[in-house]
Amino acid sequence: MLGMKLSELTDEILSEIIVLYDETVGGNGRHYPTTAEYVRETLEKWGVVEARFGSRLTVHSKLWTRWADRSRTVIRFSFGANTAREEASEEEVRQLGQSFEKAVDDFLTKRGLAINLPRR
Repeated sequence: MLGMKLSELTDEILSEIIVLYDETVGGNGRHYPTTAEYVRETLEKWGVVEARFGSRLTVHSKLWTRWADRSRTVIRFSFGANTAREEASEEEVRQLGQSFEKAVDDFLTKRGLAINLPRR
C-alpha cells in the first residue's frame, strides 16, 4: 500500500484518483466535485474524509481519504464497500478493494508521489 504527502495533493491529482475509483469499483465520483482544499480542511478537522460515490455493489460505497501516519503529513486512499451480506460476497469486496489499491499505487508511483506505508 502506498500513500502520498497531503501537501502534494492538488485538485488535478484528486480528480484523477476519483476517476480511478469510478473505473475500478464502478462509482460515480466524477459527478460530485471535491477539491483538495476540502480534503485538507476535513482531514484537519475530523481525520478522515468519506465520499459516498457508490460502486457496482451498492450506492453506499465510499472513497476514504485518511491520515496514513501519526505525523499527519501522509494520506492514503481506500475503498469502503459499505455493503450488507446479501449485496456482495466478501470475495467481491476484497477484489474491488485490491483493484482500487493497485490502481492508486500505480498512479502515485507513475507521478512520483508514492510513499511506502506499512501493511495494516
